[in-house]
Amino acid sequence: MVEWTDAERSAITSLWGKLDVGEIGPQALSRLLIVYPWTQRHFASFGNLSSNAAILGNPKVAQHGKTVMGGLENAVKNLDNIKSAYASLSTMHSEKLHVDPDNFRALAEIISVCVAAKFGPSVFTPGAQEAWQKFLAVVVSALGRQYH
Repeated sequence: MVEWTDAERSAITSLWGKLDVGEIGPQALSRLLIVYPWTQRHFASFGNLSSNAAILGNPKVAQHGKTVMGGLENAVKNLDNIKSAYASLSTMHSEKLHVDPDNFRALAEIISVCVAAKFGPSVFTPGAQEAWQKFLAVVVSALGRQYH
């Protein structure tokens, strides 16, 4: 079980309250598919992913990015029990989708980049980043739990 300080809880929920999942989610998933092109194999049903422009303009990528951020919202709402909240997602990604768990770490890093670029140092302070990175590390661990 993860221990959260009051400052960490506040930083995570405050930052989450400022996020627009319709902006950050599609942006993050698009960047994942562009920066780490091998991740595209999991999205073959999304249609054209042949170029950066195709990925950035793909409505299925955008929609799934929002879905991913919805999953993060579930973690924000269940800070004290993220592993349990993500148990079925971990099983699905492991047993059905066969996603390399390292992809979760890569996506978490990209989400942080998108958040930092959006808000800058006035909102994404070192303290906020510390809490956010810890939060995403717990999410990545929970998603990868079924693999262990």
